[in-house]
Amino acid sequence: MAVLLGLAAFAIYAWVAPPVSGPGDGPEFTIGLATAGLVHPTGYPLYMVFGHWFARAAHAFGVGWPLAANLWSGVGAGAAVSLCFTLARGVVRDEISAGAPADAFSTLIASSLPAILLALNPLILLEVSKAEVNTWSLAWTLGAVALFLRWLRRLESGERSAGTLEAVTWCLLCGAGLAHHRTSLLVSVPLTVGLGAALARRGLLGPRLAIVGVAAALLPLLSYGFVAWRALHPAPGQWPDIEPSAASVLAHITGERYRAYFGFFAPDEANRRLLGSAVYPFLFPGFVCVGIAAVRAVSPERRAAWWSIFSATLLVLLFTLHYGVSDPAPYLLPALGLTLIGVAPAFLWLFGSRRLIPAGHPLPVGWTLAATALVVAMSFGWHAVGQVRTQRAAIVGFDDDVRRLWALVPPDSAIVLWPSDQMTRLVEYQVLRMEKPAVWVTTPELLLDPAVLRQVRRRYGLDLMEGLEIPYAPRSAPWGEAVRREFFGRVIDRLNAGAGVPVYWFDPTGSGLTLIPK
Repeated sequence: MAVLLGLAAFAIYAWVAPPVSGPGDGPEFTIGLATAGLVHPTGYPLYMVFGHWFARAAHAFGVGWPLAANLWSGVGAGAAVSLCFTLARGVVRDEISAGAPADAFSTLIASSLPAILLALNPLILLEVSKAEVNTWSLAWTLGAVALFLRWLRRLESGERSAGTLEAVTWCLLCGAGLAHHRTSLLVSVPLTVGLGAALARRGLLGPRLAIVGVAAALLPLLSYGFVAWRALHPAPGQWPDIEPSAASVLAHITGERYRAYFGFFAPDEANRRLLGSAVYPFLFPGFVCVGIAAVRAVSPERRAAWWSIFSATLLVLLFTLHYGVSDPAPYLLPALGLTLIGVAPAFLWLFGSRRLIPAGHPLPVGWTLAATALVVAMSFGWHAVGQVRTQRAAIVGFDDDVRRLWALVPPDSAIVLWPSDQMTRLVEYQVLRMEKPAVWVTTPELLLDPAVLRQVRRRYGLDLMEGLEIPYAPRSAPWGEAVRREFFGRVIDRLNAGAGVPVYWFDPTGSGLTLIPK
């Protein structure tokens, strides 16, 4: 059943995935997956390496690079849906063993409902419309919880063995999460603490087990050598702010450029709407369900399990609410997946085999409510799928508009400034379609990065920052629009005056293509 749900979800994701690169960082990840190149910090080495193999295999069967990259997100989301069902079914069985009322139908619905709500949530449907790491962060989170609960159930059953193999497996998984995305620590740390407490309670946690575990966790981190290798051997169109130096590689791996985003919450209007309609209505009730399950747990192992899940969810939520990027919603996907697990036992206790009307009535109320919940969830999901299909058409239309504008850029040496992270869409055309390789494409924000400034100096003999003082840290919140416009105007004027090639302003949603006068 878990595999069937995962495959069904992937079929939906393949249906809604656009044949062109999606919004945001989609074009950048498409280039990286196609060329095994380096993307923005922290580089996501495991995602890139395995995703490159998948994209190459799909491309060998005639799938275009952008669609292959988008489908890699769909594979991660399908795996997450399958794991969500597996987890919900496991906690439902735990509740039945603790005396929860249940029959076959309500048990099936309680196990399936979290996976259905997750599979058809608008947030995950938007994430499979582009190449991104977030669906795989969700899949890793649910996989880690599945292994965590499996070990705790073994301890609860009285099994005394806590061998080296279990410790190595768990710590390898934690290390793989860290090699994928640093936010995995928000999940792996509370789960590891809960697991360690359960082992210590039974006298199974010793120094040898801890040392072996730490060594195993470090192994996947060796994959960050990919970043160093790509710094020395650049792939076409890879992230420009990387140089063949230890300092540059370390800054890339640690994500130093994102420190300025911590300490505030600033979602754009689209993300505010998405959070209000697709995340908060599920996240907060599910969070309460997880807390209730923790309070009601009947054994130390189950209490450790639910309180660890509760803590991980809380940490993910607190981190996201203090991370000032314009699109924070995808960072809540792991929390959303964890809280939906708590829906399963709550549903079972509320709508199990109990009859809420006098005995002898032909239809159990639990069945009626369960069927109603399923129909409502499917209707909500189908509406979300329709919305994403509409967005799919908008993504394709936007790509068509960009290509028409790109066709107007002369193929000879020129500079194109697109004030958006979508500028990598033009780089994608250059790398994957071999179009206009002599044109240098960038965004004004990148002109403040030291590595890019050095590239400008080598390429055009210009020192753009000579005599200029940056008013604020490049990515900090205090930039006012007037200050930003005035400062970047001066930088662009210097570039235009000294580069010796035409400089174009590229804005598909605004002024179109404009040649900046000398």
